[in-house]
Amino acid sequence: MPAAAKSNVAPISGKGFDPSRIFAKRVPGVVTIFAYFGDPASQATQVAQGSGFVISPRGYILTNHHVIDSANSIEITLMDGTLLTDIEVLADDEQHDLAILHGTAKTPL
Repeated sequence: MPAAAKSNVAPISGKGFDPSRIFAKRVPGVVTIFAYFGDPASQATQVAQGSGFVISPRGYILTNHHVIDSANSIEITLMDGTLLTDIEVLADDEQHDLAILHGTAKTPL
């Protein structure tokens, strides 16, 4: 995001640090990422699993570069079981171990 970009996510209200409250409020934005290496039709295909999180209701996901590096295909599953399709790697930075992905969902995330 450009330096001038602003988040529309409100801080969680309340006093004190309460990890369980933070988790409950933010967990819907966590995703599971499956990266496939090799021929998807082959038994020899290897699968790596990682995580990421939704950074936009338009299907943008932030994850680590090492999760998707050199993958032949990628699948993303939301916490509610929704599968994002047509995953595209928009940007990745090996040095900082970051990647931005985009997937298509039937409804905004």
